[in-house]
Amino acid sequence: MGMKFYTVAIALVLLLASAAEFSEAAMYDVTKYGGKADGSTDLSQALLAAWKEACADPAGSSVLIPTGTYALGQTIIQGPCKAPINVIVQGTLKAPIDTSSFKPDGGWVAFQYLDQFTLSGNGVFDGQGTTLWGRKCVQSEYCTDLPILVLNLTHDLLLEQVVLNPTNDLLLDEAAYHINLSNLLFNFVTNSMVRDVTTKDSKQFHVNVLGCKNLVFNHFTVSAPADSLNTDGIHIGRSSSINITNTHIKTGDDCISIGDGSEQISINDITCGPGHGISIGSLGKYPNEAPVVGVRVKGATLTNTMNGIRVKTWPASPQGVASDLHFEDVIMDNVGNPILIDQEYCPYNQCKLQIPSRVKISNVSFKNIRGTSSSQLAVKLACSDGVPCENVQLTDINLKFNGGAPTTLCKNVKPVLGGVQEPKTCMA
Repeated sequence: MGMKFYTVAIALVLLLASAAEFSEAAMYDVTKYGGKADGSTDLSQALLAAWKEACADPAGSSVLIPTGTYALGQTIIQGPCKAPINVIVQGTLKAPIDTSSFKPDGGWVAFQYLDQFTLSGNGVFDGQGTTLWGRKCVQSEYCTDLPILVLNLTHDLLLEQVVLNPTNDLLLDEAAYHINLSNLLFNFVTNSMVRDVTTKDSKQFHVNVLGCKNLVFNHFTVSAPADSLNTDGIHIGRSSSINITNTHIKTGDDCISIGDGSEQISINDITCGPGHGISIGSLGKYPNEAPVVGVRVKGATLTNTMNGIRVKTWPASPQGVASDLHFEDVIMDNVGNPILIDQEYCPYNQCKLQIPSRVKISNVSFKNIRGTSSSQLAVKLACSDGVPCENVQLTDINLKFNGGAPTTLCKNVKPVLGGVQEPKTCMA
């Protein structure tokens, strides 16, 4: 009943969010406001001028960026607006190479405080991140100007930063840096839709979703190579009723990552790879993280990814909750760690493994997961010995390993098994 109601709600969102585009809305063309498709003139002022008039239109409106190549500086597109509104991007927008003038936490393009908003048009947001991926950290240059971002959505909605030192050890910076170079930010956007657009080569995360409700990504594309560092495709935090469907993601980090405070997240008919798979977490690194409840992945194909579908929490964590997590009809094509619960997540060995995670994981199901694993360990359920996992179900698992017989591992969990079990999950 809950998922049926949710599906109806999503359909309503699609209808509402499309109202501006398919009505007799006024069209505000950025080229009429001085915008030039010459690849060098900053479109920001023309776009914001067109947006200001469109947002004030009580009859509904569309802002049009026609075909062509445009330079675009850091831009914040903000509501509330008088009526449903659509931004149609037909051209290619290119981010600046030099981001020294970016305001903290603003990302490249931010959409915020909007209701009944649609972003569409088959256009491309090109972050031009290739000049930055993999650069060595020189303290006077890279580390001070371009930290690698990890979102931690605390109750105060603060961003914690993480930077890499020259030896690739992970260093925490608790306060100094707050630069966000994500391609697209959606902050406090409701009853809205993003469709048919592409985000390419972001300098950091491609999409950050924060404080949103009833937001749909449909026929959305993320494009970046496998060596693009810290470029999660879509990161969701402190949001509810987010639907990602018919979406294709190629990137250098998690295709989709789900942070704390995420509720009723639906992921359907997606492709992922290259990338690091679909991830819930990591959770439990910070105090006061909100529960993750109601995540459903149904119909996904993962190809040549580092991980498959995983839930990860830090050891020595504060208390937390992750529940009602369901993964169904997922095809694995040469995927490492296809099924993974990891409550000992400890990258770079900078944590206290001897202290168990206190994030409670419960009501998790993996159903009809099939294909090939690139790692011999195909199923790993490593739960906390402080708060063991409860009600973990595996049904119709069929995973092969080209190097021999695949293996499984279970710790602090008694999974409920049904149907085909290849490999034999944690059976003596």
